[in-house]
This record gives sequence, C-alpha cells and structure tokens, in this order.
Amino acid sequence: MQKDNLKSCIMKIVQIIKICIVLVFIASCSGNKKQEMYPDLIETVQKIQDGLPLVISEGLILAKVDYNDTIFTLQYEIDEKEFPFENLVKAKQNRKNLFLTTISASEGNERTGFEQCVSYNVSVRYHFIGKRSHKEMSILVSPNEINDALQTKSNALEVLRIQIEGEKSSLPEKLGDGMTMTNIELRDSMVFTTIELDETNYIFDGLGDSLEDMKAEIINSLRSDRIGMNLIKMIANVNYGLVYSYVGSVSGKTYNITFLPEEILLEKVIYEAKVKTASEIVECDE
Repeated sequence: MQKDNLKSCIMKIVQIIKICIVLVFIASCSGNKKQEMYPDLIETVQKIQDGLPLVISEGLILAKVDYNDTIFTLQYEIDEKEFPFENLVKAKQNRKNLFLTTISASEGNERTGFEQCVSYNVSVRYHFIGKRSHKEMSILVSPNEINDALQTKSNALEVLRIQIEGEKSSLPEKLGDGMTMTNIELRDSMVFTTIELDETNYIFDGLGDSLEDMKAEIINSLRSDRIGMNLIKMIANVNYGLVYSYVGSVSGKTYNITFLPEEILLEKVIYEAKVKTASEIVECDE
C-alpha cells in the first residue's frame, strides 16, 4: 500500500510538467515548416487528435486538441477524486506562469514553434473539465504574452522554481490511505517533498526497513514514464538532488529517501542514451 501511494505522489508532482510538454510538442511540430504553418498546423492537430484520449497521469486525460479561429485548444478531463477542482483554480496563475517560463527557456524547434504562434497571431488555451462536477476552467495565453516570454530568457533554475511553486499552491493534498503531501520546496540544492503519514494507519517505526525498496520503486516509476524522466532532467540541469521526507503525524519522526545530485545526473545520462539509441534505430529503419 505504501508503494502505491508513493507512485501516486510522484505522478502528482509531475502533472504540471506533463501539461506543458504536450503543448511544447504541438509547438515544435508546427514550427518545422515556416512558410506552411496553417496546413502543417491542421495536419499536426489531426495526428495528435487521432491518438486521443491520452492518459497524462492517473486522473488527468488529454481528451481533445483543436485549432479554430487562431486558437489552439487543449481540452483536459480531470477526475476530482485525484485532483480537486478547487486546487486547479487556486493554482491557475501559477500554471500560467510555469507555461510562460517554459516558453522563455525553450530552444531549437520548440522555440521556433512559439515564435510561429506570435508571427501568425495564434493563442493557446488550456481547457479543463471536471469528470464528476462538470466544472470548467480555461487558461488562455495570448500571442503578446508568448512574445513577452520569448524576450525574457529564463534559466533552468527559474523554470524549476516556478514549477515547484505551482505544485506548492495546491497543498496540502491528500494522497489517500493516511498520506498527505504537505510541502514541496527548493532547499539546500535539493527538491524537498514532505509527506505526512497518519500514524493511526501506519506503524511508522517499521517504515525504515522498507526505505531502499521504496527508493527503488520511485526510480522505477520515473524510468518507466518518459514524462517522469523530464522531472529528473530538470532537476539534473540545475545539479540538484531529490528528497522524499516522510513525517509521522503524532511522533514527528522523519524518514528521508534521498537521491543525491550525482544519482539524478546518472539517471538523466542513462535516459538520454536510451533516447538516442531509439532514435538511431528509427533512422536506420527509415
């Protein structure tokens, strides 16, 4: 049970990145043919739509992608059991800030795609619909906002900081079965995630015996998820480590699972090597 909750926590931490990466993919695809954006754009949207619905994480589905009247729309379905809608509304500005910071730090085809949005006056809209409540919320990013972001170059640490602030604004968040994520912050060159355990549900002293297994479960979860590995890359880019700190609700005892900066960097190197190998195989097949 502890491992399942740990997986849930990990996926919630990376949910913001996943939303941004989907949009970056669209932008980079649309930027490949500068003089044929509209035909290329329509084709790209159709290709993505053909692959939907896409499960981004548990409780978060990209249901529809549309392009109409100079607006990209990405429609998400959210299960409020996993992501309370009020938390999404509360974090609305943080999520928009994260997207703008991602634009400012973009490079290569990704940056070209965003520049094309400005050139052709294309806005981007995230539209969220609650699966249970049917509540709706949108985040609209205008061409002027995209342009302003492009003019403000952000470094890797700023991107990570904005991302962490976005997640923090939704806390505390119950992870189920007596686990509550209470804090996430950058501290001492580490990303610290604090999880409170209800000691009426857990024998807290016994947690120490399973820390190595839990650490292995975390990294396996990240390795098996391309988007999860982008979290590792972002942390590695600033030479930070990652800490999951479990705190007993009554005793106040703490158990930490720590990934040192060199461990994070190694995971990044391994992942990028796998991606490169896979890319070379595809090129050979072609």
